[in-house]
Amino acid sequence: MLIGLPNHEIFEKSHKSIGANFNKSINEDMKFQSAFRFMKMDGQYNFSSPDASRLALLYSDLSNIPMEYVEIDSDLTSFAIDNNLEYKWDTNNTSNTSLFGFDIQDVKVNKRDSDAAKYSFDVLSPNYSQTITVPTTAKLNTETKSRQLGFYAQNHMKVNEKLVISSSLRYDKLKETNTNRLTDSNSSQKDSNLSGRLGLVYLFENGLSPYITYSTSFQSNVGSDKNGKKFEPSLGKQIEIGTKYKPKNMNALFTLAAFKIEQEKNLAKDPSNSSFKIQQGDAEVKGIEFDALMSPSDASNITISLARLRGKETNMANPAYEGRDLGDLPKLTASIWADYTFRKTTIGDLKLGAGIKYIGKNKGISTDYFASGRPQKSFDVDSYTLTDALIATSYKNTDISFNVNNVFDKKARINNNLIQSGETQGRTVSLTMKYKF
Repeated sequence: MLIGLPNHEIFEKSHKSIGANFNKSINEDMKFQSAFRFMKMDGQYNFSSPDASRLALLYSDLSNIPMEYVEIDSDLTSFAIDNNLEYKWDTNNTSNTSLFGFDIQDVKVNKRDSDAAKYSFDVLSPNYSQTITVPTTAKLNTETKSRQLGFYAQNHMKVNEKLVISSSLRYDKLKETNTNRLTDSNSSQKDSNLSGRLGLVYLFENGLSPYITYSTSFQSNVGSDKNGKKFEPSLGKQIEIGTKYKPKNMNALFTLAAFKIEQEKNLAKDPSNSSFKIQQGDAEVKGIEFDALMSPSDASNITISLARLRGKETNMANPAYEGRDLGDLPKLTASIWADYTFRKTTIGDLKLGAGIKYIGKNKGISTDYFASGRPQKSFDVDSYTLTDALIATSYKNTDISFNVNNVFDKKARINNNLIQSGETQGRTVSLTMKYKF
Protein backbone atom coordinates (compact mmCIF):
# COMPACT_ATOMS: atom_id res chain seq x y z
CA MET A 1 0.00 0.00 0.00
CA LEU A 2 1.00 3.66 -0.44
CA ILE A 3 1.23 5.91 2.59
CA GLY A 4 1.16 9.68 2.84
CA LEU A 5 -1.19 12.57 2.09
CA PRO A 6 -2.12 12.65 -1.62
CA ASN A 7 -4.18 15.84 -1.18
CA HIS A 8 -1.06 17.71 -0.06
CA GLU A 9 1.72 16.08 -2.05
CA ILE A 10 2.43 17.66 -5.43
CA PHE A 11 5.21 17.97 -7.95
CA GLU A 12 4.71 20.90 -10.30
CA LYS A 13 7.19 22.51 -12.66
CA SER A 14 6.85 25.29 -15.21
CA HIS A 15 9.54 25.76 -17.83
CA LYS A 16 9.87 28.71 -20.22
CA SER A 17 12.74 29.37 -22.59
CA ILE A 18 13.59 31.46 -25.60
CA GLY A 19 16.60 31.23 -27.86
CA ALA A 20 18.05 32.33 -31.16
CA ASN A 21 20.79 31.29 -33.58
CA PHE A 22 22.73 33.64 -35.84
CA ASN A 23 24.88 32.47 -38.77
CA LYS A 24 26.96 34.71 -41.02
CA SER A 25 29.15 33.54 -43.90
CA ILE A 26 32.13 35.88 -44.13
CA ASN A 27 33.43 34.19 -47.28
CA GLU A 28 33.45 30.70 -48.82
CA ASP A 29 35.82 29.37 -46.16
CA MET A 30 34.86 31.28 -43.02
CA LYS A 31 31.61 31.42 -41.05
CA PHE A 32 30.60 33.08 -37.77
CA GLN A 33 27.96 31.45 -35.56
CA SER A 34 26.27 32.73 -32.43
CA ALA A 35 23.55 31.26 -30.25
CA PHE A 36 21.86 32.35 -27.04
CA ARG A 37 19.22 30.92 -24.75
CA PHE A 38 17.29 32.32 -21.79
CA MET A 39 15.43 29.93 -19.49
CA LYS A 40 13.15 30.35 -16.50
CA MET A 41 11.99 27.42 -14.38
CA ASP A 42 9.77 27.35 -11.28
CA GLY A 43 9.05 24.27 -9.23
CA GLN A 44 7.11 23.18 -6.16
CA TYR A 45 7.71 19.82 -4.52
CA ASN A 46 5.56 18.93 -1.51
CA PHE A 47 6.00 15.39 -0.21
CA SER A 48 5.79 13.04 2.75
CA SER A 49 8.36 10.46 3.76
CA PRO A 50 8.91 8.21 6.76
CA ASP A 51 10.78 9.98 9.54
CA ALA A 52 13.97 7.94 9.64
CA SER A 53 15.10 9.32 13.01
CA ARG A 54 11.89 8.08 14.71
CA LEU A 55 11.31 5.03 12.54
CA ALA A 56 14.53 3.38 13.67
CA LEU A 57 13.12 3.23 17.22
CA LEU A 58 9.97 1.27 16.29
CA TYR A 59 11.18 -2.28 15.87
CA SER A 60 8.26 -3.70 17.90
CA ASP A 61 5.37 -1.86 16.21
CA LEU A 62 5.46 -0.62 12.63
CA SER A 63 1.69 -0.31 12.20
CA ASN A 64 1.78 3.40 13.08
CA ILE A 65 4.44 4.98 10.86
CA PRO A 66 6.04 8.27 11.97
CA MET A 67 6.02 10.63 8.99
CA GLU A 68 7.26 14.08 8.07
CA TYR A 69 5.86 16.44 5.44
CA VAL A 70 8.07 19.03 3.69
CA GLU A 71 7.34 21.80 1.17
CA ILE A 72 10.11 22.81 -1.24
CA ASP A 73 9.94 25.85 -3.55
CA SER A 74 12.64 26.62 -6.07
CA ASP A 75 13.24 28.73 -9.16
CA LEU A 76 16.04 28.80 -11.71
CA THR A 77 17.05 31.52 -14.15
CA SER A 78 19.77 30.89 -16.70
CA PHE A 79 21.35 32.66 -19.64
CA ALA A 80 23.82 31.12 -22.08
CA ILE A 81 25.61 32.45 -25.14
CA ASP A 82 27.99 30.65 -27.47
CA ASN A 83 30.09 32.33 -30.19
CA ASN A 84 32.44 30.60 -32.60
CA LEU A 85 34.33 31.09 -35.83
CA GLU A 86 34.58 28.23 -38.34
CA TYR A 87 37.37 28.13 -40.93
CA LYS A 88 37.88 25.58 -43.71
CA TRP A 89 41.36 25.14 -45.15
CA ASP A 90 43.23 22.56 -47.24
CA THR A 91 46.76 21.37 -47.95
CA ASN A 92 48.02 19.03 -50.67
CA ASN A 93 46.58 15.88 -49.06
CA THR A 94 44.35 17.10 -46.24
CA SER A 95 41.12 18.99 -45.79
CA ASN A 96 40.48 20.71 -42.45
CA THR A 97 37.59 22.34 -40.65
CA SER A 98 38.71 24.35 -37.60
CA LEU A 99 36.50 25.93 -34.97
CA PHE A 100 37.43 28.50 -32.31
CA GLY A 101 34.97 29.88 -29.80
CA PHE A 102 33.91 30.77 -26.29
CA ASP A 103 30.72 30.40 -24.28
CA ILE A 104 29.30 31.92 -21.10
CA GLN A 105 26.67 30.42 -18.82
CA ASP A 106 25.02 32.33 -15.97
CA VAL A 107 22.71 30.48 -13.60
CA LYS A 108 20.85 31.66 -10.48
CA VAL A 109 18.93 29.23 -8.26
CA ASN A 110 16.73 30.09 -5.28
CA LYS A 111 15.60 27.29 -2.98
CA ARG A 112 13.51 27.22 0.17
CA ASP A 113 12.71 24.11 2.24
CA SER A 114 10.17 24.31 5.04
CA ASP A 115 10.70 22.74 8.42
CA ALA A 116 9.12 19.29 8.54
CA ALA A 117 5.56 18.88 9.81
CA LYS A 118 5.47 15.72 11.96
CA TYR A 119 2.51 13.33 11.85
CA SER A 120 1.73 9.61 12.04
CA PHE A 121 0.14 7.26 9.52
CA ASP A 122 -1.81 4.21 10.69
CA VAL A 123 -1.36 1.47 8.08
CA LEU A 124 -4.15 -0.64 9.68
CA SER A 125 -6.65 2.22 9.50
CA PRO A 126 -5.28 4.65 6.89
CA ASN A 127 -6.43 8.26 6.88
CA TYR A 128 -5.39 10.03 3.66
CA SER A 129 -7.01 13.37 4.52
CA GLN A 130 -5.32 14.31 7.77
CA THR A 131 -5.01 17.97 8.64
CA ILE A 132 -1.42 19.09 9.14
CA THR A 133 0.14 22.42 9.97
CA VAL A 134 3.26 23.30 8.00
CA PRO A 135 5.77 25.34 10.02
CA THR A 136 6.25 28.88 8.72
CA THR A 137 9.96 28.66 9.47
CA ALA A 138 12.44 27.29 6.93
CA LYS A 139 15.25 24.81 7.40
CA LEU A 140 16.88 25.95 4.14
CA ASN A 141 16.75 29.26 2.26
CA THR A 142 19.56 29.78 -0.22
CA GLU A 143 20.53 31.65 -3.36
CA THR A 144 23.21 30.18 -5.60
CA LYS A 145 24.83 32.09 -8.47
CA SER A 146 27.29 30.56 -10.90
CA ARG A 147 29.13 31.77 -13.97
CA GLN A 148 31.07 29.44 -16.23
CA LEU A 149 33.35 30.73 -18.98
CA GLY A 150 34.71 28.31 -21.55
CA PHE A 151 37.19 28.65 -24.40
CA TYR A 152 37.44 25.88 -26.98
CA ALA A 153 39.23 24.90 -30.19
CA GLN A 154 38.40 22.00 -32.51
CA ASN A 155 39.82 20.61 -35.72
CA HIS A 156 38.46 17.97 -38.10
CA MET A 157 41.11 16.70 -40.54
CA LYS A 158 40.69 14.23 -43.42
CA VAL A 159 43.91 12.82 -44.87
CA ASN A 160 43.85 11.42 -48.42
CA GLU A 161 40.07 10.94 -48.07
CA LYS A 162 40.78 7.89 -45.87
CA LEU A 163 41.98 8.85 -42.39
CA VAL A 164 39.94 11.23 -40.25
CA ILE A 165 41.54 12.88 -37.21
CA SER A 166 39.34 14.91 -34.86
CA SER A 167 40.76 16.82 -31.93
CA SER A 168 39.54 19.38 -29.42
CA LEU A 169 40.66 21.30 -26.37
CA ARG A 170 38.48 23.17 -23.89
CA TYR A 171 39.34 25.38 -20.92
CA ASP A 172 36.63 26.04 -18.31
CA LYS A 173 36.64 28.56 -15.50
CA LEU A 174 33.81 28.53 -12.96
CA LYS A 175 32.91 30.75 -10.04
CA GLU A 176 29.95 30.05 -7.75
CA THR A 177 28.61 32.08 -4.84
CA ASN A 178 26.18 30.70 -2.28
CA THR A 179 24.13 32.93 0.03
CA ASN A 180 22.48 31.45 3.12
CA ARG A 181 19.60 33.77 3.95
CA LEU A 182 18.98 32.07 7.30
CA THR A 183 22.46 32.85 8.62
CA ASP A 184 23.11 35.89 6.40
CA SER A 185 26.38 34.35 5.27
CA ASN A 186 28.15 33.91 1.94
CA SER A 187 30.60 31.41 0.53
CA SER A 188 32.24 31.16 -2.87
CA GLN A 189 34.19 28.63 -4.86
CA LYS A 190 36.35 28.75 -7.98
CA ASP A 191 37.34 25.87 -10.27
CA SER A 192 39.16 25.62 -13.59
CA ASN A 193 40.24 22.79 -15.84
CA LEU A 194 41.60 21.87 -19.28
CA SER A 195 39.94 18.93 -21.02
CA GLY A 196 40.21 17.47 -24.50
CA ARG A 197 39.39 14.79 -27.03
CA LEU A 198 41.26 12.91 -29.77
CA GLY A 199 39.67 10.54 -32.27
CA LEU A 200 40.86 8.49 -35.25
CA VAL A 201 38.66 6.96 -37.96
CA TYR A 202 39.71 5.03 -41.07
CA LEU A 203 37.32 4.91 -44.04
CA PHE A 204 37.37 1.65 -46.01
CA GLU A 205 35.88 1.34 -49.49
CA ASN A 206 33.37 -1.31 -48.33
CA GLY A 207 31.66 1.09 -45.93
CA LEU A 208 33.38 -0.04 -42.73
CA SER A 209 34.95 2.69 -40.59
CA PRO A 210 36.79 1.45 -37.47
CA TYR A 211 37.56 4.17 -34.92
CA ILE A 212 39.07 4.88 -31.52
CA THR A 213 38.58 7.93 -29.30
CA TYR A 214 39.99 9.19 -26.01
CA SER A 215 38.47 12.09 -24.08
CA THR A 216 38.62 13.77 -20.67
CA SER A 217 35.91 15.63 -18.77
CA PHE A 218 35.49 18.10 -15.91
CA GLN A 219 32.56 18.58 -13.53
CA SER A 220 32.62 21.15 -10.76
CA ASN A 221 31.29 20.02 -7.35
CA VAL A 222 30.13 23.15 -5.62
CA GLY A 223 29.73 23.00 -1.86
CA SER A 224 31.42 21.45 1.14
CA ASP A 225 31.04 18.55 3.57
CA LYS A 226 29.76 18.85 7.14
CA ASN A 227 33.24 19.91 8.29
CA GLY A 228 33.34 22.80 5.83
CA LYS A 229 35.87 21.20 3.47
CA LYS A 230 35.31 22.30 -0.13
CA PHE A 231 34.62 19.58 -2.68
CA GLU A 232 37.14 18.99 -5.43
CA PRO A 233 36.02 18.74 -9.09
CA SER A 234 35.17 15.32 -10.53
CA LEU A 235 37.54 14.44 -13.38
CA GLY A 236 36.69 11.80 -15.94
CA LYS A 237 38.23 9.98 -18.88
CA GLN A 238 36.78 7.73 -21.56
CA ILE A 239 38.23 5.43 -24.17
CA GLU A 240 36.02 3.98 -26.89
CA ILE A 241 36.75 1.60 -29.73
CA GLY A 242 34.29 0.50 -32.37
CA THR A 243 33.28 0.48 -35.99
CA LYS A 244 30.68 2.18 -38.12
CA TYR A 245 29.16 0.61 -41.22
CA LYS A 246 27.36 2.50 -43.99
CA PRO A 247 26.06 0.06 -46.62
CA LYS A 248 26.05 1.21 -50.22
CA ASN A 249 22.64 -0.20 -51.11
CA MET A 250 20.58 1.44 -48.35
CA ASN A 251 20.35 4.72 -46.45
CA ALA A 252 21.53 3.50 -43.05
CA LEU A 253 24.36 3.73 -40.53
CA PHE A 254 25.21 1.00 -38.01
CA THR A 255 27.58 1.46 -35.07
CA LEU A 256 29.02 -1.11 -32.66
CA ALA A 257 31.24 0.15 -29.85
CA ALA A 258 32.87 -0.88 -26.59
CA PHE A 259 33.88 1.74 -24.04
CA LYS A 260 35.28 2.34 -20.58
CA ILE A 261 34.56 5.43 -18.49
CA GLU A 262 36.30 6.40 -15.24
CA GLN A 263 35.34 9.32 -13.02
CA GLU A 264 37.07 10.20 -9.78
CA LYS A 265 36.03 12.10 -6.66
CA ASN A 266 32.27 11.56 -6.89
CA LEU A 267 29.73 12.84 -4.37
CA ALA A 268 27.34 10.78 -2.25
CA LYS A 269 25.03 11.39 0.71
CA ASP A 270 26.76 11.54 4.08
CA PRO A 271 25.47 8.48 6.00
CA SER A 272 25.95 10.30 9.31
CA ASN A 273 23.98 13.38 8.22
CA SER A 274 21.68 13.23 5.17
CA SER A 275 21.71 17.04 4.87
CA PHE A 276 25.33 16.87 3.68
CA LYS A 277 27.35 15.06 1.05
CA ILE A 278 30.77 13.42 1.10
CA GLN A 279 33.40 12.86 -1.59
CA GLN A 280 33.83 9.15 -1.08
CA GLY A 281 35.35 7.52 -4.16
CA ASP A 282 35.58 6.86 -7.89
CA ALA A 283 33.36 5.15 -10.46
CA GLU A 284 34.14 2.87 -13.40
CA VAL A 285 31.70 1.92 -16.18
CA LYS A 286 32.27 -0.59 -18.99
CA GLY A 287 29.79 -1.13 -21.77
CA ILE A 288 28.91 -2.32 -25.24
CA GLU A 289 26.51 -0.34 -27.42
CA PHE A 290 24.81 -0.92 -30.76
CA ASP A 291 23.02 1.83 -32.72
CA ALA A 292 21.18 1.71 -36.04
CA LEU A 293 19.94 4.74 -37.98
CA MET A 294 17.81 3.85 -41.00
CA SER A 295 15.73 5.76 -43.52
CA PRO A 296 13.64 3.24 -45.50
CA SER A 297 12.30 6.15 -47.57
CA ASP A 298 12.74 9.90 -47.90
CA ALA A 299 9.83 10.38 -45.48
CA SER A 300 10.57 7.80 -42.80
CA ASN A 301 13.24 7.20 -40.14
CA ILE A 302 13.92 4.37 -37.70
CA THR A 303 16.38 4.52 -34.78
CA ILE A 304 17.35 1.49 -32.72
CA SER A 305 19.70 1.49 -29.72
CA LEU A 306 20.89 -1.27 -27.38
CA ALA A 307 23.41 -0.96 -24.54
CA ARG A 308 24.83 -3.37 -21.99
CA LEU A 309 26.51 -1.67 -19.02
CA ARG A 310 28.42 -2.69 -15.92
CA GLY A 311 29.56 -0.19 -13.31
CA LYS A 312 31.41 -0.44 -10.03
CA GLU A 313 32.76 1.86 -7.33
CA THR A 314 36.49 1.99 -6.70
CA ASN A 315 38.96 3.70 -4.33
CA MET A 316 36.23 4.05 -1.75
CA ALA A 317 36.88 5.78 1.56
CA ASN A 318 35.07 2.88 3.25
CA PRO A 319 36.73 -0.45 2.21
CA ALA A 320 33.41 -2.26 2.72
CA TYR A 321 32.01 -0.52 -0.37
CA GLU A 322 34.97 -1.28 -2.65
CA GLY A 323 33.91 -2.92 -5.91
CA ARG A 324 30.15 -2.79 -5.32
CA ASP A 325 27.73 -2.18 -8.20
CA LEU A 326 27.29 1.44 -9.18
CA GLY A 327 23.88 2.77 -8.18
CA ASP A 328 21.22 3.94 -10.67
CA LEU A 329 22.96 2.30 -13.63
CA PRO A 330 20.70 -0.07 -15.64
CA LYS A 331 22.48 -3.21 -16.83
CA LEU A 332 20.51 -3.17 -20.08
CA THR A 333 18.78 -0.40 -22.01
CA ALA A 334 17.00 -0.57 -25.33
CA SER A 335 14.93 1.80 -27.44
CA ILE A 336 13.28 2.06 -30.82
CA TRP A 337 11.91 5.18 -32.47
CA ALA A 338 10.12 5.62 -35.79
CA ASP A 339 8.69 8.67 -37.53
CA TYR A 340 7.02 9.45 -40.83
CA THR A 341 6.64 12.83 -42.56
CA PHE A 342 3.63 13.68 -44.74
CA ARG A 343 4.96 16.21 -47.24
CA LYS A 344 3.16 19.41 -48.30
CA THR A 345 -0.04 19.07 -46.28
CA THR A 346 -2.23 22.10 -45.60
CA ILE A 347 -0.27 22.71 -42.38
CA GLY A 348 3.15 22.05 -43.89
CA ASP A 349 5.34 18.97 -43.61
CA LEU A 350 3.58 16.99 -40.89
CA LYS A 351 5.69 14.51 -38.89
CA LEU A 352 4.26 11.77 -36.67
CA GLY A 353 6.55 9.73 -34.44
CA ALA A 354 6.46 7.22 -31.61
CA GLY A 355 8.98 5.22 -29.63
CA ILE A 356 9.46 2.71 -26.83
CA LYS A 357 12.35 2.61 -24.36
CA TYR A 358 13.26 -0.14 -21.94
CA ILE A 359 15.23 0.54 -18.75
CA GLY A 360 16.64 -2.64 -17.23
CA LYS A 361 17.17 -3.70 -13.65
CA ASN A 362 19.66 -1.76 -11.55
CA LYS A 363 20.75 -1.13 -7.98
CA GLY A 364 19.75 1.73 -5.72
CA ILE A 365 22.07 2.76 -2.90
CA SER A 366 20.65 4.26 0.27
CA THR A 367 21.38 4.57 3.99
CA ASP A 368 20.22 1.71 6.23
CA TYR A 369 18.71 3.65 9.13
CA PHE A 370 18.05 0.49 11.15
CA ALA A 371 21.69 -0.68 11.30
CA SER A 372 24.34 0.60 13.68
CA GLY A 373 26.41 3.38 12.11
CA ARG A 374 23.82 3.81 9.33
CA PRO A 375 25.79 2.03 6.58
CA GLN A 376 24.94 2.28 2.91
CA LYS A 377 23.03 -0.64 1.40
CA SER A 378 22.11 -1.73 -2.13
CA PHE A 379 18.47 -2.28 -3.12
CA ASP A 380 17.03 -3.93 -6.24
CA VAL A 381 15.20 -1.70 -8.73
CA ASP A 382 12.95 -3.43 -11.28
CA SER A 383 12.97 -2.83 -15.02
CA TYR A 384 10.28 -0.78 -16.77
CA THR A 385 9.18 0.34 -20.24
CA LEU A 386 7.94 3.78 -21.34
CA THR A 387 6.34 5.12 -24.51
CA ASP A 388 6.89 8.55 -26.13
CA ALA A 389 5.15 10.30 -29.04
CA LEU A 390 5.66 13.31 -31.32
CA ILE A 391 3.55 15.51 -33.59
CA ALA A 392 5.46 18.20 -35.47
CA THR A 393 5.11 20.40 -38.52
CA SER A 394 7.36 22.63 -40.60
CA TYR A 395 5.45 25.40 -42.37
CA LYS A 396 7.42 28.04 -44.28
CA ASN A 397 9.84 29.48 -41.70
CA THR A 398 8.14 28.05 -38.62
CA ASP A 399 8.74 24.71 -36.89
CA ILE A 400 6.25 23.56 -34.24
CA SER A 401 6.77 20.41 -32.16
CA PHE A 402 4.41 18.75 -29.68
CA ASN A 403 6.09 16.07 -27.55
CA VAL A 404 4.53 13.68 -25.05
CA ASN A 405 6.85 11.65 -22.81
CA ASN A 406 5.51 8.63 -20.91
CA VAL A 407 2.30 8.66 -22.94
CA PHE A 408 0.49 6.12 -20.75
CA ASP A 409 1.57 7.81 -17.50
CA LYS A 410 3.22 4.62 -16.24
CA LYS A 411 4.28 4.64 -12.58
CA ALA A 412 7.35 2.46 -12.24
CA ARG A 413 9.06 2.16 -8.88
CA ILE A 414 12.62 3.49 -8.67
CA ASN A 415 15.02 4.49 -5.87
CA ASN A 416 13.86 1.66 -3.61
CA ASN A 417 15.16 1.56 -0.05
CA LEU A 418 14.06 0.40 3.38
CA ILE A 419 11.62 3.20 4.12
CA GLN A 420 10.42 4.59 0.78
CA SER A 421 10.62 4.44 -2.99
CA GLY A 422 10.20 6.90 -5.82
CA GLU A 423 8.36 6.72 -9.13
CA THR A 424 9.25 7.54 -12.69
CA GLN A 425 8.23 10.96 -13.89
CA GLY A 426 4.62 10.96 -15.01
CA ARG A 427 3.28 12.03 -18.36
CA THR A 428 4.90 15.27 -19.53
CA VAL A 429 3.82 17.45 -22.44
CA SER A 430 5.92 20.11 -24.17
CA LEU A 431 5.26 22.51 -27.03
CA THR A 432 8.19 24.05 -28.90
CA MET A 433 8.22 26.63 -31.67
CA LYS A 434 11.15 27.79 -33.81
CA TYR A 435 11.16 30.60 -36.36
CA LYS A 436 13.84 30.99 -39.03
CA PHE A 437 14.57 34.56 -40.10
